[in-house]
Amino acid sequence: MTELESNIYLLQAEGTKRFKIERSLQVLTRNQILNDQIPYALKVIEIFSTPDPQKDETKLHEIFAYRRLQSDWFEFDSPEYAARLIHDYFRLRQETHHQISTLSQQLKSATQKLKNTEEKLNHLEQDYQKLQQERDHLFQFKVAIQRDMTRILSRLESHGLNGNSIYTEQSLRHSAMSLIRYRLGVAQQKRCLQLGDTVIMVGFSLFEYETKFEQFKSCLDKYSITAEDENTVDTSLLEAGVPLGIYFTTDKPYARLEIEIPRRYWALPGMVPELFKELKEFGFEARYCRLVHIGEDGDTGELGFIPCDSLDEIWHQVLTQIRPLGTQTLLRQQGSLIELSPESTRVGVTSRTLLKMIQDKIPHLESAFEEILGIRFCVNVELMNDSP
Repeated sequence: MTELESNIYLLQAEGTKRFKIERSLQVLTRNQILNDQIPYALKVIEIFSTPDPQKDETKLHEIFAYRRLQSDWFEFDSPEYAARLIHDYFRLRQETHHQISTLSQQLKSATQKLKNTEEKLNHLEQDYQKLQQERDHLFQFKVAIQRDMTRILSRLESHGLNGNSIYTEQSLRHSAMSLIRYRLGVAQQKRCLQLGDTVIMVGFSLFEYETKFEQFKSCLDKYSITAEDENTVDTSLLEAGVPLGIYFTTDKPYARLEIEIPRRYWALPGMVPELFKELKEFGFEARYCRLVHIGEDGDTGELGFIPCDSLDEIWHQVLTQIRPLGTQTLLRQQGSLIELSPESTRVGVTSRTLLKMIQDKIPHLESAFEEILGIRFCVNVELMNDSP
């Protein structure tokens, strides 16, 4: 048995209820001395390791003072009971030290938070003082502006003009950015969209307007489209004389240009896809849509547009509504959605047999489109090539 200074020993006089609790550098030697002094043989019951044996020995003697017989002898009912009581002491001491350590850390954290809060309060007080000063300055500016506006309005009235008309004249002489600022308060003209028309929407930041608009015009020039910095412009596309509407709308800090292409010109070879590709290459947030629905109040909100490049996805969703599954499989293998608009939705098939078979199922196709898109469609099925 190793004898260490950091140990406390529980000793028992064999055959009795007498116990010793003590520390010793040489417990075996100490045990022999005690055996020579008393008529009982001593037995080491348990050894307890501790970093501060002197303090723990004194504390244990104080705790078990009510069990002291004489000198440093104590009485316990059994060795197990004595050992358990000493174990409880060390366990409670460890838990108490842990709680004290935790509370100490929490106190340090709370102290740091309090210090940070005090610093923030100091900053807030300084900011408040600055705001008070700025408020006083703003009040002075407001008084000056009201004085100037009163003087300007009195001059306008003396010339028979009003503030709105003179402001319009001045804004038209300024840069494009000034003109946009003026138009933020002007209601847009009523749109004349029809079913099946295509809209290319180009978005960009207002802060990039002048640069982006120049790129936008450069892109349209490739397709013989003239774009002026006006609210509505009649233009032409290629040699077909396609009338376009170019509208500017804004929701700070973003702007959007919309090119409206009538439905009857949409099928010009490569026109819309190529123009869309060019706009994307210039870095515009562009997308093009087909108008398929107009509300009863004439509203053509985003719900009325279907992306032109999603026909395959729409066709796939429509087919999930077709029964029986055999017909669904044939349409999936030999059919495709060619065009989508409420008055003329074209479905192409590659088999004459399927074309004949599907004629009596067209109402089911129309119901499937209505189930997916919420709009009643007139469906026409046509042969895409001359195969059996």
